[in-house]
Amino acid sequence: MTQRFASRGPKAGTMFLGCTRFPDCRGNLSADGSDSTPTRRRTRPSTPNPGGSPSGKRSTLSKGDLMVSSENALGVGKAVDRHGDTVVLEYFDNPAQAPEDRFRAEVSIRSMRRFTLDQEVRVFWTTDQGWRSGRLEESNEDRDIIVRSRDGVRHLRERDVYIRWDRPLHDPVGFGGAGMMESPLLSDLRRPFMHHVLRQRSASHGMGSAISASIELHPHQLDAARRVLEDPIQRYLLADEVGLGKTIEAGIVVRQILQDFTAATVQLILPPFLVEQWRRELETKFGVLDFQRDRIRISRDDRPDTWEPSDLLVVDEAHNLASLRSSAAPDLRARFTKLTEVALKSPRLLLLSATPVLHNEEVFLGMLRLLDPVLYGRATVDDVRRKVASRAELGRTFLGLKPSLPASVITRRLGEVRSLLADDDQAQAMADSMQEAVETKDKAAIADAITELHGHVSEVHRVHRRMIRTRRTEGLRAGYRVQGRRKPRTWSLDSEVLDTASNLLDEWRQYAVASTETGELDAQQAGRLFAEACGLLLDHEALSDWARRRRGAAASDDEAEVLERMEYILEKADRRATVSAPLADHLSYEIANGERVVIFCPTTSLAEELASEIAKILGPRIVALHLVKTDPAQAEASIRAFESDGDVARILVCDKSAEEGRNFQMADRVVHVGLPSNVNQLEQRIGRTDRWTGSSEVQPPQCLRVASGDRSDSWDVAWATIVERGFEVFTASVASLQHAVDQATDEAWQALFLNGTDVMDQVVQDTADQLATELENVREQDALDSREAPTDSRSIFAQISASETEEQGFAEAADDLLARDRAPGNIRLTTAGSPRTAVGSYRIVKERSAEPPLIPLSRLRRDFVPIEGQAGTFRRELAVSTPDIRLFRYGSRFIDAVSDFIWNDDRGRAFGMWRYDPDWEYEELVAYRFDFHIEADIRSARGVKSFGEADGSRAALRRADAMFPPTIETVWVDRIGDVITEPATLAVLNRNYRKSRVPGESGDFSLNLQRLQRAFRIVPKSDWLDEWRTAENSAQHAVVGLQRVQDRIASGNALCAKDSHERIRRLALREQYASAQEAAALATERATETAMAQALSAAIADPTLRLDSTGIVIVAGYSIEDDNE
Repeated sequence: MTQRFASRGPKAGTMFLGCTRFPDCRGNLSADGSDSTPTRRRTRPSTPNPGGSPSGKRSTLSKGDLMVSSENALGVGKAVDRHGDTVVLEYFDNPAQAPEDRFRAEVSIRSMRRFTLDQEVRVFWTTDQGWRSGRLEESNEDRDIIVRSRDGVRHLRERDVYIRWDRPLHDPVGFGGAGMMESPLLSDLRRPFMHHVLRQRSASHGMGSAISASIELHPHQLDAARRVLEDPIQRYLLADEVGLGKTIEAGIVVRQILQDFTAATVQLILPPFLVEQWRRELETKFGVLDFQRDRIRISRDDRPDTWEPSDLLVVDEAHNLASLRSSAAPDLRARFTKLTEVALKSPRLLLLSATPVLHNEEVFLGMLRLLDPVLYGRATVDDVRRKVASRAELGRTFLGLKPSLPASVITRRLGEVRSLLADDDQAQAMADSMQEAVETKDKAAIADAITELHGHVSEVHRVHRRMIRTRRTEGLRAGYRVQGRRKPRTWSLDSEVLDTASNLLDEWRQYAVASTETGELDAQQAGRLFAEACGLLLDHEALSDWARRRRGAAASDDEAEVLERMEYILEKADRRATVSAPLADHLSYEIANGERVVIFCPTTSLAEELASEIAKILGPRIVALHLVKTDPAQAEASIRAFESDGDVARILVCDKSAEEGRNFQMADRVVHVGLPSNVNQLEQRIGRTDRWTGSSEVQPPQCLRVASGDRSDSWDVAWATIVERGFEVFTASVASLQHAVDQATDEAWQALFLNGTDVMDQVVQDTADQLATELENVREQDALDSREAPTDSRSIFAQISASETEEQGFAEAADDLLARDRAPGNIRLTTAGSPRTAVGSYRIVKERSAEPPLIPLSRLRRDFVPIEGQAGTFRRELAVSTPDIRLFRYGSRFIDAVSDFIWNDDRGRAFGMWRYDPDWEYEELVAYRFDFHIEADIRSARGVKSFGEADGSRAALRRADAMFPPTIETVWVDRIGDVITEPATLAVLNRNYRKSRVPGESGDFSLNLQRLQRAFRIVPKSDWLDEWRTAENSAQHAVVGLQRVQDRIASGNALCAKDSHERIRRLALREQYASAQEAAALATERATETAMAQALSAAIADPTLRLDSTGIVIVAGYSIEDDNE
């Protein structure tokens, strides 16, 4: 039995298991793949295989049998000898390789199985005239083989057949020299595709996960992922401000680790509300479903029993778990201990947290211990605080160093820098360069010098060198579009019930203030109680419950009495009539047709009631809920429906469950039913919409605040005034001021509690002043911890962006190579949709054609069947905007599968052509073309073993790709080994292949077996291989000597020297400022970087050559088919 393609009937084009001798054998499947009625036949008892025999129909092992061993990954080999329980397998590479030069491996007989003789496998055999090739058509149970070749159908015995092993073909000359040449068409199809793939690899620094992700390209995200993946130690804190895409940065790293290491596992530990969002982002943007599901584990951060060590551990909102280190609750401290154990056993770690270090030293210490337990295991909070304090003056100085300042001010600030960095020779030299730019009044040079100095100081003095932080600077906003914020309009309910509730709260406040004066109630505690109550003002049912709970702990009889009245009056009021129904009616007029609207409510019960009222007016299909008690899967379904373009779930009504982690950047309108009493909670809420947007026309969503009434002394109105004017949270993010915001919030409520709304203006001013001071302090720290990603021509962003301009060219080259209805010689995949210009796929099944793809079934099953029908596109904007569409790029599973196949396949690797040019006035020119793939292969460089960890070598490979981009270089050599450089001759040789249309017309003729005999008149058969080898040897020397290659080597070495010098110097400088323990760790890293630098330099100076393809072109002034010549 063998796997075959149905050639007719309703199942034409599908694969099925069929007998090779059907219909003579009366098998159970017909040629169309459907069931047939088998003839009953007698069976004979089966005879067991002899012990130790390989599995298969034929039990005995014979010399020449084609076998596969599980002890290696070399693919098919020929059994050539047996020693007891072991067999020697010989592996075939190319026809010119002498049998004694073929690789041999001795394997146990129990590890072997017979090679599956599938359709379309390339097979080779010898005849009296030389080597021949074809494709396996079918075989019988005795493993006799029918082969389809140019000369027709051949019947061969297994022992006479050779099949290439599962290794890339490095010696195409072996095929050309044996006379086994393809049409130039195949080479011309293959070469452009490989050029594009190599270009994408070099642009992305070998980070296929970055260039193939369905994401928009942003410098800070690409640079963060690059820094992680080019580091031999991959333990990082991604600390970008909220909304800048830490998930994208981590997703690039996750996919790359899964690609680089086939057995690697990833463990994600996430807050419960982020689990489905992460899962969806990883699946839609990074295609993690390409990998086995058990390689990625997603756990909640409140389920430590599900956490396991892995090759990469990712912890989002890491500050939440880090804060448990000093928790008073033993079970919470145990959770941090478990995280420490898992992190220590995981070689790679990504912590994601936007929490700033200032005033969060306790939390930061917890995260630092996870990153580097050896270095920070004994550090204390005071140690971290001292480090933060010591950096403040330096950060303040850098904040004041701006190119727009007058020259005298810059000079004065430079003097401060020199004083603070007196021991840093490099900083002093940079200051000198800046001073020269100041004296020449070169503003551009001043700006560049400040950027360079800032980058240097940031690397040396940040809290941890593996902390990556990006802020929302003006420069970032120019290229990273966020929705922004808008001050809300106000709509008032004008309800007597709510006015009464506000008055009762004020009455309670006065009695509570009296209790604080007698010491019966703590003022700070009372302020927080008051804040909690005011936050419930628009839900008087919830406020009634608050009064009932508080009455049980009242500090005086007067307080208890007013709380009892509050409870009774508000309990009797109808919330639906006073809040939900009027608001729903107003919104039905406020909301435009087709708008997406998010409504935040203070309580779950009010959210449910309001959704019900809206549904009565606008219909139930338009409303969805996101509540604390909602099942996570249902909540995710609501979000997906809200994001879609349909007319379902256009209005999303939420309680506090949607205030963290969610992305609502698609919302057109946000409604706040009251404002939370905690400003950091409100910041989180607003941050759901103030995020990245793909739209080129950035407009913040419309914003509406629902108030109890118009009275300025109503507590919700007074609080809204403080929030808008004091905290200014609707104008700019305060996410980086968490500590100060919490403190200012407490102080604001305490002031309102003690003094009433009369002090509102003073609270506004005090709050604004306090936050301005804190913002300056945070910026001082961020000046050292953050830096803007580079965007110059050498940056990964610029290089990937440049390669993206070739998007259409890549689409055309790939489509020509792959699609059966495109250029002659393609791989014969069937297109579905429009992958070349829009969205579609390349399928292995056929429609009505009898010709299967030119890929062996074994490879189809392994690499292409799992992604059969997967839709993709060559256009990035379509991949970004269309869910579940893969981007066809280097690093995508489909493109990598095609690349791997054509590296291993011999088609298109050696061609032969006779070019008839009537204008050729010279004797016949024999020219050999060589296309060399040139790269700095760090794996074969000197010194690589000294940092030979998996991450170390991968990091070096990426750096090598950045410094010495891999390319394909072409060299033409004549038959005596001289390089052809004459432009006119090269112009003739480089013309595209063009077949002669009519006899006697000029054109090109591929050297098939018949024409090859005539070509032997020019190059004798006895000299054919030797001359090609001589030319190859000359080409190898010539290609490295090409001026453009020498320039790239020189440039690469210069970049390597500069990069290595900077890395090593910065580590040495950190050692100067470090404790003894930290200095020892840094010295070890410095030794690793030194070894890597040496290996990189050696690899660039002596790049690796791999012959991609070769060909022979004979140019003559007459046709090869002219019998008179």
